[in-house]
Formats: sequence, C-alpha cells, structure tokens
Amino acid sequence: MPAPKKRKRLCLEHINILRIAVNNVRNYYSMAAYAWREEIIPGRTQIKNWPSHITELRRAVDEIVSTINRYDSESVFRTAPVEWIPIEIVRPQAAVMNQLQDILLSL
Repeated sequence: MPAPKKRKRLCLEHINILRIAVNNVRNYYSMAAYAWREEIIPGRTQIKNWPSHITELRRAVDEIVSTINRYDSESVFRTAPVEWIPIEIVRPQAAVMNQLQDILLSL
C-alpha cells in the first residue's frame, strides 16, 4: 500500500491526466478547452479539494455529452446522460476516477 503522501501525489497526477483527456475529447468535437479553476501542482495543491476537481471534470464531460447529442436528433449516436457515482467521502475514490476514465474512453 502506498504511503499517504505518495497516494496524494498519485491522485493529483490522475486528475491532471483526466483533465488532459477531457480537453482532448473536447478538441475532437471542436469544443474549446475547459478553463479549469485551479491549476493542480503536486506537492502544493490540497487533496482536500478533490471533490471540487471531480465535480469540475464531470461538468466538462456533461458539456461534451450535450454537444454530441445536439448533433444527433435520431438517437443513432446519442449518448445517455451520465449517472455519476456519488462522492461520499473526502478521500479520493477509485470508483469515481475509474468512471470518469471509462466515460472518456466511450466518447
């Protein structure tokens, strides 16, 4: 099991990777890059802000889904709205991070 400090660093790195993936998908659909409210800097960014970073990622993904669905009125390529896993604890949850990753891969 990684030490707590290493675990925090890994979580922040994963959020940065998800942000890059979100902006790559947004670019694919000719959308502007999402303007993140806070830059994540491992060693400086507080892990306690994890829920707000996830909420922001989800908002950016929801915008992608809305854009995709505007192009298709026949539901051939429509994407169902995402049923997000609740963020129940302050500590980062693997299931929440994995859900974001899976959704991005499906878009």
